[in-house]
Amino acid sequence: MPATANNGLRRPPPPPPPPPPSSSPAMLRLLSFFVLAGLLTSASHPTATAAAAAQHIKAAAFGAIPDDGRDDRQALLAAFAECARQPASTLILQKGVYDIAARDGAPPSEIIFFLENIPNLTIEGNGAELRVRTWHSLFRIHDSPGLQIKNLLVDWHPVPHAGGEVVESDPATRSFVLRLAPAYRPAFATPVDLIVGYDPQRKIANPVPTNANYLFTQDKAPKAEPLSDELLRVHLSPTPRTISKLAAAQGDVPLKGTSVALRFRARGATAFLLQNCDNLVVEDVSIYSAPGMGVNVSRCTNVRLSRVRIEPRPGADRWMSTCVDATHFNICRGTILVEDCHWEGQEDDGSNVHNMYMRVYKKPAPRTVQLAGGRGYDAFQPDPEPRPGDLLEFGSDANPYLPAFTARIVNVSHIDTRPDGKARLYTVTTDRDLPADLAPDTLVGNATAIPDTFIMRRTTVRNNRGMGIRVKTRNAIIEDNLFEDTSGAAIWLSCEGEKSSNTAEGVSCRDITLRRNRIIRAGAQFGATGGAIMALTGRQKSHPFVHANLIIEDNIIEDSYGHAIRLTSVDGARITGNKLLRSRLAPIYSDATSRNIVIKNNHVSESQ
Repeated sequence: MPATANNGLRRPPPPPPPPPPSSSPAMLRLLSFFVLAGLLTSASHPTATAAAAAQHIKAAAFGAIPDDGRDDRQALLAAFAECARQPASTLILQKGVYDIAARDGAPPSEIIFFLENIPNLTIEGNGAELRVRTWHSLFRIHDSPGLQIKNLLVDWHPVPHAGGEVVESDPATRSFVLRLAPAYRPAFATPVDLIVGYDPQRKIANPVPTNANYLFTQDKAPKAEPLSDELLRVHLSPTPRTISKLAAAQGDVPLKGTSVALRFRARGATAFLLQNCDNLVVEDVSIYSAPGMGVNVSRCTNVRLSRVRIEPRPGADRWMSTCVDATHFNICRGTILVEDCHWEGQEDDGSNVHNMYMRVYKKPAPRTVQLAGGRGYDAFQPDPEPRPGDLLEFGSDANPYLPAFTARIVNVSHIDTRPDGKARLYTVTTDRDLPADLAPDTLVGNATAIPDTFIMRRTTVRNNRGMGIRVKTRNAIIEDNLFEDTSGAAIWLSCEGEKSSNTAEGVSCRDITLRRNRIIRAGAQFGATGGAIMALTGRQKSHPFVHANLIIEDNIIEDSYGHAIRLTSVDGARITGNKLLRSRLAPIYSDATSRNIVIKNNHVSESQ
């Protein structure tokens, strides 16, 4: 459902820019690199002219005063409205806590601060904390190039999750009683969307296979009932979506004496949703909880995240941070740089970088094709946003992820946007004739709607239920990072386009370098089928020879629950100079769907 935008603030949209001159892909990548270098330099050292032109707007002048216990939403909305009237403005907050709540009666989809068309806006937090009192998304910022968000803390109160020990288990009534950990008291009535077996000492989901592993989501969940400040009775829905369960005899109800974590929103409100904000900088920002993702970046060109911490609130002894991914990059272009970040306790991936597959709907003419989103015509999904000049890769029935034919877009137009927002259909004109037998539902990747370069360095990902990072892109460097106790793979190279699994995230991986990373105890949720570093296609079947030119060198991988390195669907990888210590299965694994794998000069210890 499209987000409600009652609080929208915008400047008049600028005129469209002139079309760029024709350039080779190599030249475009080179230009992108120098553009980002200029962006990073100017972000830290603005010119005197830019500094003089910038307007400093103090939130206090509009009544937003920290630590006064009042709702600062309206005052901050007024301050942002003033920013929208003055280009290149900086909103100045004071150190302290600003309490913020959505308006009374706001639907769950409403955004508290919905901002549009405010170029070169800087939000300078000065260490201020935005404490959100309702489970609504905090920021959605669109079409605001040059956006910078700095020195800001974000938390939700109450937090959208809880955890504790099961003190009563009743399969007959499909309910259980949880003694909440001190950080989550007092108990309150709320729906529970997801339940996961948890280790409260290590603050991580229990591994597979054990009787303490347990995970399912439920729709239309009955509200949990507080029995006292510390006791909460949780009701299970009649038809939960069971991902894994304890033991066959126990069914869906957690066992007495085990510990479980609860997510009150399986996928909910986001701290920062940033779309079409080119030359984006987010630095020195901490997010301690969120009902959804921490930082979700979509359709932006050139992005830098520096020193972004997403973690349970220090000193609060919480079990989790965000209810979904810490960070997410979708359909981004240019150079994406992630450096010196720390992501811990998120209930899904540390990060996911990808674009969206499309599918052939019809082919009206030899050089004309109608494309729907990759999840199918009737599915809700992000806009894949094909553009003139983009290179399309058409798969085949034999291998949907391996390009059988490529063509470049000459022209593209929307021909169908349903009123409910559930589908977009594009008419695309290509620079060459399309295959005569091009069939409906053929998977189509966009090899241009991805970063020219994705770099992640000196970042820690720890104690999350999911992957350390999902990589579904090309020209990526992941180096000098620490991945510790990621319940999925630390680094997961994949592409996923099956309709049946409701995913449409691509593209296939090429030219990926993984070096000098340290990975400790990865892959608990996969057990014997997993690895600390994994390459695969889809979620149901491995297709041969899809990912290409992988370099895996000088990493230290310790105590993997499965393999240290597991490669399927790969055509070309070099695995050199790694220390692979105490994996439970063979340190390096590949199968018949992979070829051209070079393995040399690795130090391998005995498997556990």
